[in-house]
Amino acid sequence: MYMGKDEKYVIAQKAIATLKPDSLVAIDGGSTNAIFASLIPLSFSLQVVTNSFPVAEELKKRPRVDVIFLGGRYNKVSDVVVGEFALQQVSSYRFDQCYLGLHGVDPVLGVSVPAPYEDELPIKQAIVRASREVNLMCVSSKLGQSTNYIVCGPEKVTRIICGKSIPPAQREGYSCAFC
Repeated sequence: MYMGKDEKYVIAQKAIATLKPDSLVAIDGGSTNAIFASLIPLSFSLQVVTNSFPVAEELKKRPRVDVIFLGGRYNKVSDVVVGEFALQQVSSYRFDQCYLGLHGVDPVLGVSVPAPYEDELPIKQAIVRASREVNLMCVSSKLGQSTNYIVCGPEKVTRIICGKSIPPAQREGYSCAFC
């Protein structure tokens, strides 16, 4: 069940509170991540690596955010860059934080994406491997869901940021923090 842009906006607002100034951050593609990028305060100083055109479009409006855009093959469906060249670029970074787009997060299987987004999988996996802190901005309907391709196990997730309070029963099995 899709909860709409209102929940995504609330999630993005909460995620801003977790963002650490003067850090190196990876922001993956996805509609919630684009909203998140649009809410980064103008006074924030960051270096952001992204493969998302909508995220980069929002970040160019932030004068103190240095944007590094990954190169590669353009996926017109998800509006991100994918492929071997982007993957090589990601491997040269060690991110303080990442904000990952997802389609499902299960307490046993972890973070996943469905077909036809499998070409995004290697980039997402590389971002997770290169990140000290993995943040998921997640509408509540994606909790407990798994899809075709596993990005990472649940042990890699630092924090799940949701738009509304998640009952303890729904949090059961997750080892990460909830916001």
